[in-house]
This record gives sequence, structure tokens and C-alpha cells, in this order.
Amino acid sequence: MVLTAGLVALSFSGTAAILIFVPIVSHFGAGSPGSDTHAGLADYLLFLHGSFWPVVAGSVLASIASGMISFERLRSPLRRQRSTYVQIADGEIPGPISIRALDYRRVEARDLHRMLEALRQHYACRGRGLEHIRQALRELEACDLQGKGAGALAEIRGTLSRLQQDAAPNEA
Repeated sequence: MVLTAGLVALSFSGTAAILIFVPIVSHFGAGSPGSDTHAGLADYLLFLHGSFWPVVAGSVLASIASGMISFERLRSPLRRQRSTYVQIADGEIPGPISIRALDYRRVEARDLHRMLEALRQHYACRGRGLEHIRQALRELEACDLQGKGAGALAEIRGTLSRLQQDAAPNEA
């Protein structure tokens, strides 16, 4: 990032130097070498040379600083969003991520928060459904079923067990 900002500033400065200094230097070809015109042009060229390069150095430093600030404003929310994605992949539903007022990607963070809320609602609904199934299973077990009923009940218990294992860790 620093290299890119520096190269952009230097290329702009190089172009500006060519556009400023080449026309002045081209005037040295006209007239006699010892004339007052040449002396005036030489003084002007030295003045420009002395004042131009500090401006170039300041521009390079300013470009690097602004590039680093912009990069951090973009990178920081991306890191927090990436952390959220990793938590989701690990089966967790994290809380909202914080996006500072000057950071980029506020819209994406808002959409991520909406997605997380939808996941929370989905898992809550799923948890309620699993609880209804558990309750129905307890009622069926109280009936002391035999034969096919007992086999179906065992199959339901196995399916329920697998569903509980696949549940989000913070769902329980």
C-alpha cells in the first residue's frame, strides 16, 4: 500500500516536473548564452527547482499517509466481518460487529447483521420445533409401545439425536 501510494505520487510529480521544467529549459536554446534573458531564466529555473522538490516530498508523504488511512478504514471492517464468518462456520452466531463511523462497508455490515438475526430466528424456530418433538416423544414413550411402534419410536429417537448434534452450539 505504501509503495503504491508513493509510486502514484512520484509519477504525478515526475509528470508535473516535465511539464514545468522542459518548457523553461527549451528557452535556453534561443538567444545568446550570456544574455540577461538566460540569466533571468536560470534564476527562475533555480527558484522553481528549489521550491518544487519540497512540494514533491510533501506530496509523497501525504499520499502515503492518506493511502494508509484509507487502507485501514477498508481493512478493519473486513477483518471484523471475516471473524464473524469464521464464527458462523464454526456453528456460532456472533453478536453484531462494530463499524466505526468513518469505516467503509457500513452497508455490508448492516446486511450481515440482518443475516445473523435471520439465523438467530431460524435456530430459535428450529429449537422450538425440536422441543415439540421431544415432548411428543416423551408422551409416546409413556404409552409403552410394542412391536412396530417401538421400532418407529427408536428411529425417531435416533433422528432427534442427530438433529440435536447438528444444532448450533448456542441454540440449546
